[in-house]
Amino acid sequence: VMRAMRAIMDFIFCSQSLLLSEEALTFLDNYLQEFHIHKVSIVESHGRLHANGPVDHFHIPKLEMLGIITRSTRLVGAPYQYTSDVTERCHIHYVKLPY
Repeated sequence: VMRAMRAIMDFIFCSQSLLLSEEALTFLDNYLQEFHIHKVSIVESHGRLHANGPVDHFHIPKLEMLGIITRSTRLVGAPYQYTSDVTERCHIHYVKLPY
């Protein structure tokens, strides 16, 4: 369980970088692969619970989407589109402050 959790946390922290080199993208792919290898331990230890009891699968749409981050980053650059920080900062600077 700890290996799966460590791998997904490493993936999350590494993916938040503003500059993702090819080496960092390889690390992301490896972290995600390691998570998928060890996620069965979370299911086996009943780590996923629903109101009706333990869930025996790991079909989470957002988790499935993590697999395309490295591919899209290689195509279009750092994934700024997954956060609203840049647009929020521009909105504050150009709309809220002048008004």
